[in-house]
Amino acid sequence: QALAAAKDPRWIRVLLLALGVDRDLTTDNLFNLPPDGPWVSETPGGLRVRIYAFLDDASRAAVERFLGHESEELRWTAARVLRHSLDSKDARDMFFDRLADPSPDVQEEIADALAPQSSKDPRILPRLLDLSLESDRVRFKIEDSLREVKMDDASTSWFSAQLAGSA
Repeated sequence: QALAAAKDPRWIRVLLLALGVDRDLTTDNLFNLPPDGPWVSETPGGLRVRIYAFLDDASRAAVERFLGHESEELRWTAARVLRHSLDSKDARDMFFDRLADPSPDVQEEIADALAPQSSKDPRILPRLLDLSLESDRVRFKIEDSLREVKMDDASTSWFSAQLAGSA
């Protein structure tokens, strides 16, 4: 309810991050994490939290609407919060549709989240491979995740076509 009523983008970002906070972190220091830690995001007030939550359907729906927000920062934050909830097909579909985001930061975050999901949806890997040709940032970001993905026939054909084109 607070997220739906919020108007100030800074407050919306805080609420989005709050939904994604890792509630299973086994440390006494949940709110002053190192800025370079995995999944750590900083609130506008300087509070650093680890974003690693699997959202329920209602929370996920509330956050998903910000993937299309005019604010790049809110789109990026929504992508960061949702990235661990991509076992849901509707969340994967939403992320797949947002791969065309005009912001390189948002596109990179979404691509990185989708890469480990490639084996669950045959559309993902070819699209990520195409994006990796367009953007070195995306390529470098997804490279490690793609090392563990088993390639299907379509992906193998894509690589063969790319290699044939560069010969």
